[in-house]
Amino acid sequence: MKGRSPLSFARLSVAVLILAASQSTRADVVTEWNQIALNAIKVDRLNPPRASRNLAVLHVAIYDAINGISQTHKPYAVQGKPAGVASREAAAYAAAHKVLTALFTNETLRAGFTTAYNQRLAAIRNGPSKRAGVNWGEHVGNTILQLRANDGSANA
Repeated sequence: MKGRSPLSFARLSVAVLILAASQSTRADVVTEWNQIALNAIKVDRLNPPRASRNLAVLHVAIYDAINGISQTHKPYAVQGKPAGVASREAAAYAAAHKVLTALFTNETLRAGFTTAYNQRLAAIRNGPSKRAGVNWGEHVGNTILQLRANDGSANA
């Protein structure tokens, strides 16, 4: 690639992978963010234990975010429920975004996560339900991250 540095090519590749995941068929929130995370794992070249942990933290956060609203199953860690009527999709998007931007340090990946998050939130009608969902999802994401912060996964 004449005139392009390897770093700019890497950034372009990351952007393409993240956006490709965001343009895929919209099956559901869980599979969308799973695909985004898998693409990030490939780009960041995470080893299998780190990749598995990141996926587990992501899915636990999404689970507790949605379950906190629907209250249909036993929560993994986050007790309670959001104030008012909350959008499940907004909560799941916010939890996923919070977790992935914390677990991946690559700024280009983080920008891709934020782009995907903003695209998905834009599809949800503005209002109290959306705001409550986002607030709940961020709370759940933060809680799960705090819970797993000192779990020994960084030890060799």
